[in-house]
Amino acid sequence: MQDEPANGQALRRARSRQRIVDAVVELATEHNIEPTADRVAELAGVTTRTVFRHFDDVEALRREIVADLRRQIDALHVSFDPVRDWREQLDELVLRRTGIFERYTRHILWAQALRWRSPDVEADVQAYYTRLRKSIRVRLPAELAAKRTVLAALEVTLSWEVWLRLRRDQKLTVKQSTAVVQDMVRAVLAQQEAQ
Repeated sequence: MQDEPANGQALRRARSRQRIVDAVVELATEHNIEPTADRVAELAGVTTRTVFRHFDDVEALRREIVADLRRQIDALHVSFDPVRDWREQLDELVLRRTGIFERYTRHILWAQALRWRSPDVEADVQAYYTRLRKSIRVRLPAELAAKRTVLAALEVTLSWEVWLRLRRDQKLTVKQSTAVVQDMVRAVLAQQEAQ
């Protein structure tokens, strides 16, 4: 019985912390990259004191947002299966990646905007690019994986920046944008087969 109040308190604390993280991301993607603690507290439905109780400084809050995004994206990771056809798995990677981009656009916008001002955010963005390259490389046959230009072309094709251009600048639907990315991946591979 004694554990119930403690567990309830821990749950409330975790929810408050998550609301603060979500509020910062929402405010940041509404052209307010570093919102004030008062504005974050207001949107999160907590007091300013609660914001500072959860996070000692801005960098701690940034680290938490990046860690939260990493946890959510990592939960969607599917390992390469050497028994299955590599093209099929590359297609699945395209669908997973575009789904992640669509779902977490606000978080990614925030990270991209702050990467130049925060060494922690920059390090995590670079680590993300490294994981992206690896996830592509392991799905390719050895002769393609060894070609730096093929990896570079596929990495750019499967980048969030391309997704943002398709969705926001070209105003394509999710379905249309996904089809464009799939066509670009096929074009890169077809060009290699033609050589």
